[in-house]
Amino acid sequence: MAERSSKGCLVAAIIWIIILGALSVAAKFYILPYFDDELADLTGNDSRYKHTVTIAADSFSGYSVLRSAKIRELLSDKGIRLIIVDDNAGYNARMGALERRNVQMAVFTVDSFISSGLKLGKFPAAIVSLVDESQGADAIISYRNVLGSIHDLNTAKGKIELTPDSPSEFLARTMIARFNLPQLSGNWMVKRDGAKKVFESFLGANKNLPVAYALWEPYVSLALKDPDAHILIDSSKLSGHIIDVLVAERHFLRDNPEVVVEVLRAYFNAFNYYIDSEGGMEELLLSDSGHGADKLSKDQAKTLAKSIDWKNTLQNYAAFDINRQKGSSDILLEDGIANVVDVLKNTGAIAGDALSEQELAKIFYSAPLQELSRSGFRPDSVKSKSRKIDLRELSADEWQKLVPVGEMKVKPVSFARGRASINFQSRRELEKTARTLLSLPGYYLKIYGNTRSDGDSEANRKLALERAQAVYDQMLKNNVPPQRLKREMGSVGLIGGEGQSVTFELVQRTF
Repeated sequence: MAERSSKGCLVAAIIWIIILGALSVAAKFYILPYFDDELADLTGNDSRYKHTVTIAADSFSGYSVLRSAKIRELLSDKGIRLIIVDDNAGYNARMGALERRNVQMAVFTVDSFISSGLKLGKFPAAIVSLVDESQGADAIISYRNVLGSIHDLNTAKGKIELTPDSPSEFLARTMIARFNLPQLSGNWMVKRDGAKKVFESFLGANKNLPVAYALWEPYVSLALKDPDAHILIDSSKLSGHIIDVLVAERHFLRDNPEVVVEVLRAYFNAFNYYIDSEGGMEELLLSDSGHGADKLSKDQAKTLAKSIDWKNTLQNYAAFDINRQKGSSDILLEDGIANVVDVLKNTGAIAGDALSEQELAKIFYSAPLQELSRSGFRPDSVKSKSRKIDLRELSADEWQKLVPVGEMKVKPVSFARGRASINFQSRRELEKTARTLLSLPGYYLKIYGNTRSDGDSEANRKLALERAQAVYDQMLKNNVPPQRLKREMGSVGLIGGEGQSVTFELVQRTF
């Protein structure tokens, strides 16, 4: 009996030890922190910030407004703390941070947003605003003695040195997608670690090899100091391709729509503040440079400011189809996304069945901009107007002085033997050709009609011109301005299908 009693006391003691231990742990981790927190609340201030917005970005100068003191000040006045995280242009990691909700917003180029979203298997964020468009900040440089035009890259030995997963890579892909280069091999890409490395390779290159170099400012301007160098193509010749956008994580967008609206409001107000200030965007670029990149000189900042087209509020409204003016020349975001997807598919960067036309609209969201528009928000400065390329009407002599750039890559427009009428399928293809041409606003287009070798030579020449005229008329129906087009007689005497088609040559001014 005494033995049982002593065992019972031992068990009870162990139980009490366990209970006291549990109470001690509870006190340490739950009760004491509660009183500490209560004490902190009683002896500390409430934060003036109701929200914190973290934006993933990199050191690109086009994002300088997002890094500026003015936007932080404007958001602070609204109780929003802004944090910019520089991830060194790791687009896949940036998309992953959005998926994990580690960041609420981020900036991407449209092509990197699409590529990284498809790689992840979903788009955890939606585009809510355009930021800027490259207008010469990116270029493909070559030595003119071996690559006088894009057409000269049409060789199995042709190479393009570039920085992978960058706007420079996408510019190269756009060139390959838009120009007919069937002889260029599948391993045309030579990867370098950054524009500086590409530039160094350019400086030490053999000038007799068919190699082009994809660069961005300030390296474009530095490369052009060599009198033997010239631009094959730059982003000023494109529209709706190299666009930077601001995206918002979808849960944050759903749960905090008013915060996203305030971020956009502050961004556009800050942009107008800087563009209207003494020194304008050049001064902002100067003060911003050095954030993970080389410090800009005044001349470099001036050149860079001219080569970036920052998108203002009204341009954003037009791009998102909000109160869009009839006949607006601003490209719709949905059409721009379609351009980008077409280039990525055409060059094998993404699968041919990726992102159908119905899915394109799912990756952008217009509600925040619609809310700004409904509130009457239109702060744009007269200095923030878009820089548009206007190809004027040319005289016959000026047309003769245009310099060939390359043959446009299009599906063949076929005609019945001895005929100049265009069938239904070819009319559909010409609609796509017209859209592509409108996205290449820096070029004029020569349309060459071709015929076969057999038959009367004079009748063949007449037929060639009739075919060029038929395609010219169809392009006009597809809203291509007539001053950009010229019909010509092409080759007479071709064999097979080539003799029943037309050829499209892109040309540009040098005068």
